[in-house]
Amino acid sequence: RLITAVYDLLAEIAKNGIGQDEFDRIRRRVIWEHRALLDGGSSLCSWISSMIAQGMTIEPAQFCNRLVQVEPRDVQQITQKLLASRPHIVTIVGELGEKTLESVRTLIESKH
Repeated sequence: RLITAVYDLLAEIAKNGIGQDEFDRIRRRVIWEHRALLDGGSSLCSWISSMIAQGMTIEPAQFCNRLVQVEPRDVQQITQKLLASRPHIVTIVGELGEKTLESVRTLIESKH
């Protein structure tokens, strides 16, 4: 259900975009969280590892500067490209119960 809900939300954003107020609220939070992340050694290492895993080479300070330049239309365009591309990579962070994990596996396998 979680993955289906995420895809439904992405489809809604791809179709209708995101409102400026909601976008501004989310962007402020992401920038605040990123700046807080830069204060901790282990969290910073985790972030850098994540960027490397995604093939991104960007300095942590540059990340905030780039976030300020993003607009709602950019989010809509990226969402449209994401939904049009195949295959998708699903990453789940955190612990899942065995029943939930099995449901996720079944859903992912049914999409192939």
